Amino acid sequence: MTKTRIHYAWFILVSCCVWMAAMVGINLSIIGVFYRPLSSGLNVAFTQIALYTTFQTLSKAVTLPFIGKIMSKVNLKYFLSLVAVIMCGIFALTSLVTSLIQLYIIAAAIGVCGGVALYMAVPALLNAWFKSRLGFAMGIAMACQGIGGAIFNPIASNLISVFGWRQTFWTMAVISLVLVLPFTLFVIKNKPEDIGLTAYGSENAGTGKGGSETANKSATVLTGITAKEAWSQPAFYLIIVVIISVAFTAAMQTHVANFAIASGISAAQSGFFVSACSIGMICGNPILGYLNDRIGIAKAAAVFCVLGITAGIVGTMSAGNMPLVFATSFFLGMAIALLSVEMPLIVKATFGLKDFNNIYSRLMMVNSVLISISVIMIASLYDISGNYNYVFYVIAAIQVICGIVVFVVERAGKKINTGEVNSAA
Repeated sequence: MTKTRIHYAWFILVSCCVWMAAMVGINLSIIGVFYRPLSSGLNVAFTQIALYTTFQTLSKAVTLPFIGKIMSKVNLKYFLSLVAVIMCGIFALTSLVTSLIQLYIIAAAIGVCGGVALYMAVPALLNAWFKSRLGFAMGIAMACQGIGGAIFNPIASNLISVFGWRQTFWTMAVISLVLVLPFTLFVIKNKPEDIGLTAYGSENAGTGKGGSETANKSATVLTGITAKEAWSQPAFYLIIVVIISVAFTAAMQTHVANFAIASGISAAQSGFFVSACSIGMICGNPILGYLNDRIGIAKAAAVFCVLGITAGIVGTMSAGNMPLVFATSFFLGMAIALLSVEMPLIVKATFGLKDFNNIYSRLMMVNSVLISISVIMIASLYDISGNYNYVFYVIAAIQVICGIVVFVVERAGKKINTGEVNSAA
């Protein structure tokens, strides 16, 4: 009997996990704990600091369509390594800012790299390497963003209290780069055919002659429709409706620390409630991925919309109650899995892989615009009312809409895949 070798796809998954934990978990996910120190250090209003995320997400929106085209043509080994170096370098430069305009420029620069880091890298790799168990793999990888947030948010908040926010920025940037580069440079491969394999779950996937012959014969035929065709389909715009609800909910993540403080939690403890949100993501992402594999996309999404509704309802009752603040943060983190896990799976199931990067990047462009608007809307609602109740009312309402629309999207996707609509598949 021959020994079963571990399929290289699992090493790709490990690389994606490290990427999400160290690159996204640090450079994007911990910024919330810097909001108040930046507000005090630069002597500006909290809402003005919240614009950091607005500029960051707007720059993602502008550049994502170009990134989608670029990533289909480049060697991801070198491309992701370059993105890591640039992104960590810019994050470190935040330690030198002395004015809002400098902060906004840095936010926009990080946003350009953030589009690759948060939205494009993992789906591009896992879609190529996993034919089966894709939902599980996607869930595990995206959960690592939460793991990174759970680990690095308390570390960052404590470093800020001891050394100040300036030193903490560059310290965290160095940690991120040291963790990520070995994987991008020495492990990541664009697709199985590059090393004579087929995707995990494909017939005869493996090493040696059999796997190589299969790879060379088929070279993975990508089915689906083009981006131009997708834009003419109602399903594309129904997915945007889903994105509206998901984006507003996800935008609340950057406000969790301030939500905890506004609910009566000390600033020193606020990082642990950000970690509660991250723990929710850790639990939610693999569970959502597993449910996608087991019960289908629409039903899995509907289950998590219920969690979003729960976060909204509990959030309105949490003032002065630490367990409810924790529960709200946790359920919010679980609901955010709808963005990180569900969106790439919905796009693949609806439009196929033929032009996935272009279609997905355009939808994430819309998502980035909506998040940039949502972040400032949430901050404004807080400044006006002094609490987050109105925000949670909105979250509960739009999650109800999301839970209904995903079933309509699933039905529309089936029509596209069965040829009931015009396509070039």
